[in-house]
Amino acid sequence: MIFVGDQHFGVNSANKNILSIQLKIWYNYIIPLARSTESDIVVVGDFFDNRNVMDIFVMNQIQKLFEDTKDITIHILLGNHDIYHKDKLEVNSLNLFAKAFDHVKLYDKQCIIEKGENRIQVVPWLLKDEQFIIDESVDLVLGHFEFKDFYVSRTYKAQHGIDISTINSNVPILSGHYHNRQRNSNIQYLGTTFQIDWNDFKEEKGIYHFDMTKKFKLDQLKFIPIDTRRHVNIIIDVDDKTITTEGLSEDLICKKATKMSYDIFRGHKLKIYFKKELAIVKNFIENIEAICESYNVEIIKEQEELDIESLIEKASTYNIESTLVDIVDDIDKPITEDIISRAKELIDS
Repeated sequence: MIFVGDQHFGVNSANKNILSIQLKIWYNYIIPLARSTESDIVVVGDFFDNRNVMDIFVMNQIQKLFEDTKDITIHILLGNHDIYHKDKLEVNSLNLFAKAFDHVKLYDKQCIIEKGENRIQVVPWLLKDEQFIIDESVDLVLGHFEFKDFYVSRTYKAQHGIDISTINSNVPILSGHYHNRQRNSNIQYLGTTFQIDWNDFKEEKGIYHFDMTKKFKLDQLKFIPIDTRRHVNIIIDVDDKTITTEGLSEDLICKKATKMSYDIFRGHKLKIYFKKELAIVKNFIENIEAICESYNVEIIKEQEELDIESLIEKASTYNIESTLVDIVDDIDKPITEDIISRAKELIDS
């Protein structure tokens, strides 16, 4: 089986450039691997991004994707982003596709399936007060879980959700929901297949494979990295005439800016920092603006303090309790415990 984390098709208001990146991952990585290894594909929730509106162009691209993969069984668990109501799963964005394509298996309720030598407990998004109890007869659990004390972003751990100390089982669990790859004991979050936002900065993304003709072992789960669009910090030192990059496959320092190979920024999303806009900065921007996906510039102040008041005000307009992942793109800054705690004070007031 090939295990794939949250996809969020239609993310960023159905941005077509991001959609193109997502489809290339499927056509260049996921589908060829599935065919070469004769494997099923499993998506552990949040196949789509928008709970309320489906973009017609995105729907047509997904329809074509499913038409092109009729020789592959695709299992999809419902995630919280796939459902319209918060208190029931019946109305969701995947029903029509599952009814139209026999090879697309949609999981909207807990069940046990068998694959090769393994019994697998499948758990879609748990509604409020719905219990999760591991069936000790299974070899693997697949789910879209909100576990407490896992990283929601690079800097913030979930304060709510299932306490893993209450599970009392060593059965391996593969989960979607949180976008950062992470493991604690027998629980592995798969993460997204590409860097969706700045909270994925410097994180290696990819997919997983396991030969299900063998008994599943978490330590033998193979991670396959995917090198695609990255978020890159660029610091231009106008005094030393150096350019430092952070976030590429390797961090680089170019001591002669005129010798910079600008093609390394092709297709990436950039943040450019500098103290003052001199010729070196203008030259750099002229060279990258046509080849990068997008860029923002920020002038570094001598004693800059992070002004988070606007972030707190914006964060307070969201339901922090449901999922912090939803606000990451809008905030475009690493979430800190200070932002969240102060935002919650505004929510409660």
